[in-house]
Amino acid sequence: MTFAGINPTGLQSLGNSLELRADSVSAAASRSKSPLERHDKGALADRIGTSLSSIARQLRNASDDFGWRIEAVLRQDDTHGPGGSPWDLPVSKLELALGLPIGVDARTIGVTRNEVRELSEKTPAEVAEYFATQSRNEISLIVATHPRLLSNLDGAPPWARYAASDLLIARRIAALNDEADIVREVMEEDYGPLVVAGLAGYLEDVEVEAGELRLWLREDRQIMLFDPDGDGRVVEVFGDLATASDIGVVVPGITNDRSNFSDGTGGFRANARHIHERSQELGIDEVATSAWLGYNTPDHLGALMRTAANEGHDDLIDFVAGMDALDGNRHVTVIGHSYGSLVTGMAAGEG
Repeated sequence: MTFAGINPTGLQSLGNSLELRADSVSAAASRSKSPLERHDKGALADRIGTSLSSIARQLRNASDDFGWRIEAVLRQDDTHGPGGSPWDLPVSKLELALGLPIGVDARTIGVTRNEVRELSEKTPAEVAEYFATQSRNEISLIVATHPRLLSNLDGAPPWARYAASDLLIARRIAALNDEADIVREVMEEDYGPLVVAGLAGYLEDVEVEAGELRLWLREDRQIMLFDPDGDGRVVEVFGDLATASDIGVVVPGITNDRSNFSDGTGGFRANARHIHERSQELGIDEVATSAWLGYNTPDHLGALMRTAANEGHDDLIDFVAGMDALDGNRHVTVIGHSYGSLVTGMAAGEG
C-alpha cells in the first residue's frame, strides 16, 4: 500500500481516529486487569494487557506515519529529512511520503547512498544477488528514492520494478496535469484565434496522454519499465514472473512507441498478451510473457540501417539476463518481429 493518490485530508481524519482508538484500547487493557487479578488470573491479565498494549502501539505508529506524510503533502514539503543514512539520500520528504509503503520508517533502514549508486554499474546477476540480501522494507526505500533507476534495473525483483514504474507514471501524469493547467491559463488570454486553436490541439494531446497513462496504473497492469523520453521505452508483463518457468519476450519492429500500450491497441503488446492468455486456456499456468519496447525503434527510413539495433540489442541481452537471474532454471524464448528480429539476432549472436 502506498500513499500515492490518497486524499491527505481524509487520511488526517483517519490518523486522528486511530489515535483515539489507541487510547480506547489502552483504557480497555487497564480495565480488564483488575477483575482478572481478583480471580487469580494474573498471568492471563498480563497476556491480555501485553496484547492490547501492542495493538495500541501499532495504532499510534500508524497515526504518526500518516501524520508526517499528510504534512509533507499538504505543505508540498520538499525539504530533506534530518542527516544520517538513509535520510541523506537525494530525496525529499514529499517523495518519501508518496513512495514508501505505509508503516515503513525510512530512518530505521540501513541503505546507503553509495550502495544505490553502485547498482547501475552491476550486471543483472550481481543486481539479483544484492537484492537477495535486502529486506522488503529496504527494497521499498530504494523504490521510493530511486524509481527511475529501479524501473530500468535488470535483475531487480519484478514487484519492485512494477512499483517503481507506477511511481514514474504517477509523476508523469502529475506533470501533464500541471502542463494542462498552464495551457488553459494561457488560452484565457487574448492571443488571437490561431494561437488559441494551436493551444487547444496541444491541450487535447496532453489530456489524452494523461488519460491513457491513468489506465496503466490499474491493478491488472504490470509495467516493468517506464521511460517517457523520446518515443518512450516500456516493458509490460503478463502473468507471474515470480513463479513462471517459461518466459516469452516479444520484441517489436519499426514505428512502435508508447502509444502501442494503450488499451484496445493491437500489435506486439496484444501478441504478448495473447500468448499468455492462450497458455492459460491450454492449462499451462507457469508461463509469463513480456512486451519489450526496451529500445527506440526506427522509422521506415531508419530501418535501412542497423543504428537502432546496435543501440538496442545490448539492452535486450541485459533484460534476458535479468530474467535468468531471477531463477537459472527458467526457459526464456525471445520472439522478434520485423526489425525486432534483427535486434534479437544481434543479441543472440553475442550471448
